[in-house]
Amino acid sequence: MKIPTGKILLWMAKIFSAILSILMIMFMFGDGFPDFSWMSPRETILFICFFGMFVGLNLLWYIPKPAAWTIAGSAFAFWLIEVIYTGGFWMHWFFFLYPLIAVIIFLSFKYPEYEIEQFKSKKKAGRKRTKRK
Repeated sequence: MKIPTGKILLWMAKIFSAILSILMIMFMFGDGFPDFSWMSPRETILFICFFGMFVGLNLLWYIPKPAAWTIAGSAFAFWLIEVIYTGGFWMHWFFFLYPLIAVIIFLSFKYPEYEIEQFKSKKKAGRKRTKRK
């Protein structure tokens, strides 16, 4: 029996992306949009990377593979800028979910289906029926 693992993983990534998109929108409206005239270069670049992750999460519903690259690239750039400016790696556990979604998408293309050997149909050897004389 073959299980469509790729489809399951892709739908799981889509559900996680919908949840994260809603949380990001709540964060943006709850915290308020930043005043771009008072933002430092670090904050501007981080906001662009954050927006790139948001675009990647919503692009997932239409074209998954470029969405995974957008999410992974934006998350990597976000971390890189954070490390360069602050010297620290840890931001919040929340930012580890974005590359996790990208990894799930990449895995969905790597393993499109998985065959379970336990449920494979086996032909039972039966006795042959012959005509009696």
